[in-house]
Amino acid sequence: MDRAHIINELASRFGISFAEAADAFEEAGGDEFAAAELIGRYHARYGAGTGYSTDRRFYMTEQDRSNDGDSFRDFARSLFDQIGNFMRSLFTVSVVVVDKSGRKVTGFPLILAVIGCIFAAPVFIIIAIILLSSGKEILTEGIE
Repeated sequence: MDRAHIINELASRFGISFAEAADAFEEAGGDEFAAAELIGRYHARYGAGTGYSTDRRFYMTEQDRSNDGDSFRDFARSLFDQIGNFMRSLFTVSVVVVDKSGRKVTGFPLILAVIGCIFAAPVFIIIAIILLSSGKEILTEGIE
């Protein structure tokens, strides 16, 4: 493809002007895919409807740096809130034990049941090793 056709394709694909597509194409060194990546990164940073400008580039200005700290704090706060909500949800899902008559016997958080299952096997193995190494004889009546 010739240069004009590639620039026209970039302009129509990303909804930017021919001049903006030409700027991105030149900045990418004449590589169509690199130009598409530059425009995509630009749109991800500044919004999809913003076109493309070589004035903004991808280096961080002083204003970007100060805003970046705020956005990181917001991101970290949001992440910790999501983790907290997830942990709370683990304790709200309950395992309910019901007897034959349909009466609720007990209920406990699902996470405790999962942790109990995870730790039960190693504890059993440790107890078996201690008993076997202590010289005690394990009785196996009825097993031939």
